[in-house]
Amino acid sequence: MKQKQLVRFVAAVLALGSCVEAPSHARGSVYHRSKEARLLDKEMPRLLSDLHVKSVSFATIKGGRITNVAAYGAQSTGVPATTGTLYNIASLTKPLTAEIILQLASKGRVSLDEPMDRYWSDPDLTSDHRRELLTPRLALSHQTGFPNWRNAQRGLAFDRQPGTAWGYSGEGYQ
Repeated sequence: MKQKQLVRFVAAVLALGSCVEAPSHARGSVYHRSKEARLLDKEMPRLLSDLHVKSVSFATIKGGRITNVAAYGAQSTGVPATTGTLYNIASLTKPLTAEIILQLASKGRVSLDEPMDRYWSDPDLTSDHRRELLTPRLALSHQTGFPNWRNAQRGLAFDRQPGTAWGYSGEGYQ
């Protein structure tokens, strides 16, 4: 998908999804979708087709509560996407993780410089005291000292002293 099309698609999903309100329930077990949700149901198949996107799933959150979940398209040939469809989004979770941590830090709920081992440490690192140096700031800036991913035979181990050099590490974020 071309970048311009991707931007259009994401903007359309966000615009349509942001106007969806919590579904209302009428008498008995009759389920009624809001006007906005019906619009999304109508427009999303066309958007997917026009932009050559196979499927999309999302949730709308308002006031800290999930107000709508939806899935459109197919996860594979003949298999419709559901709200449980898993997507391979790779490193796209890293900016979201960073944003959440930075927002929590700006509100004083977490410290970027507090050692993380007070809360959890990977079992592979129990005998390596360098784990005590790891902080959210080092993890967010790829300065954990870890390789990109752990070695299957030896497990997780430091390649270098935390905080001494930059090195991309998916493991450090995980």
